[in-house]
Amino acid sequence: MRKIPNRPHCCGIAKGATSPRAHRVHERVQAKSKRLAIRAQLSETLPTAALLVCLLTGISAPASRAATERVTPPPVSGRRLSVPESILPADVLARVELLRENVDLLRHYMGKPAPPVSLFRVESARPFEVYSQALNLQLRANRLAFEQVRVVRNESIPLMIEARPADVFGVVDAALAAVLVVKQNLGIETAVAEKQQPDTSTPSDVFNATIAAGSEINHLLEQRTSPSDVFQLVTAAVYTAAALHVVIPGGPSRPAEPTFEPNKMPSDVYSRMRRCFTLIRLLAESKGGATLRFEIDGEGSQRVSPNDVGDLASLIVEELTHLHRQVPVAVAPARAHYPGKRFPAHVYQRVGLLESILEDLMEAWGVPIPDLPAAIPTPD
Repeated sequence: MRKIPNRPHCCGIAKGATSPRAHRVHERVQAKSKRLAIRAQLSETLPTAALLVCLLTGISAPASRAATERVTPPPVSGRRLSVPESILPADVLARVELLRENVDLLRHYMGKPAPPVSLFRVESARPFEVYSQALNLQLRANRLAFEQVRVVRNESIPLMIEARPADVFGVVDAALAAVLVVKQNLGIETAVAEKQQPDTSTPSDVFNATIAAGSEINHLLEQRTSPSDVFQLVTAAVYTAAALHVVIPGGPSRPAEPTFEPNKMPSDVYSRMRRCFTLIRLLAESKGGATLRFEIDGEGSQRVSPNDVGDLASLIVEELTHLHRQVPVAVAPARAHYPGKRFPAHVYQRVGLLESILEDLMEAWGVPIPDLPAAIPTPD
């Protein structure tokens, strides 16, 4: 058979040869394929926003989740997670305490002093309130993992149904996994065994331990809970209350935000938020519901931090969300976004707006407005 010689293409290059232009095109295709492969790998770890930051700014990408994931132990009680109904508050409390012991190892390694004791303790907490604080705990643990290891972890989402101890356990366990990632990265080899807690442990025990754990993690963060974070939480509470306000039959328009007052401290914000919590409790009772009760550490009233205010703000959001579920005609609340730089005075102003909306609701629902001072003094 006669061999057919190479024939020139239309561009004048013999078949089988590679032109400089074709070589450049090939390199671009290969580079694009590599970028897409990296993007696919990162997408397993990074949310979209963080992914864009890494790709557009050239910052080194966080470690892949598979390389930094830690397997957590099963409940020390022997109860199985595959049977969610069997999980008790005692299992959740044991997991929170295991997390706290590991956080304490991190604290010693980092040379940090012991954090102050939590400002308040609650009574009669319910699983949905504990779940809310567990979400805060996970958020802080994930932030710690990002700061120390540059791994971005998925976050649990608020539940639209009643939370069970097993649901809370899952969130706390995810927070523990984030802490263990940091522990492994720092080379801390000290093992901590989970300690079984009494089966009589209550959701309130879990709530108080979770609050303490969140404060302890916050103490290790480079970017601690800030007035901006609290402002976003209070805005979420405003939007939830406004969703109830808008369906008042023939009701008034939403109140205007009060006048801005500078020079406010976190303790001022905390005091005003306590008044809002009292109004929410009265509204909930008018619908046949209730809110939890909590005690304030009187000696710590002057050391209120944004972290303390954030804990109370998160609780207010959860109580309002629960109240919102009890009003079928209520519209869906808007979503609160990060506001940028804010100071305690801005949060104080936003809490004032929440207070005005709550007072409108009380008047519309026929609930007497109590004669409370604008700033509730902390008990001695």
